[in-house]
Amino acid sequence: MSGLSRKKYCLFDQIMHLNRISKPLLVDLLRMFHQRKYFIPHIRFASVRSKPELCKDLNNYFDTRLDGQIIHFLPRRTVRPSVPQIDFDLKQKAFLFDSHPIEIPVLSRQTPQFSISHAPVTLRF
Repeated sequence: MSGLSRKKYCLFDQIMHLNRISKPLLVDLLRMFHQRKYFIPHIRFASVRSKPELCKDLNNYFDTRLDGQIIHFLPRRTVRPSVPQIDFDLKQKAFLFDSHPIEIPVLSRQTPQFSISHAPVTLRF
């Protein structure tokens, strides 16, 4: 297999891995990336975008490998230390962050928590 056809095969293989994840879960994952500022520039996550567009954007940031029933997301570039190891369990249909299941749809839709303090504050520059 030539280098070019091997590259096309690998790209096709990676997109096929991402196609096994539902579009709502992909949108929620990208929404969480945006909220936690994992990647700059942000990956556009609008739900009106097609699934192939979302997969292509994710493919720009990650290589994917299938290991049994687990899809591993391997960063293509150096990422911030706060970005966890991301996997997807095809059997449970759930994302794993650092090998722990995480409820992406619930967390990505949480409203940001904030508070207002009326106490004196000193800012130093």
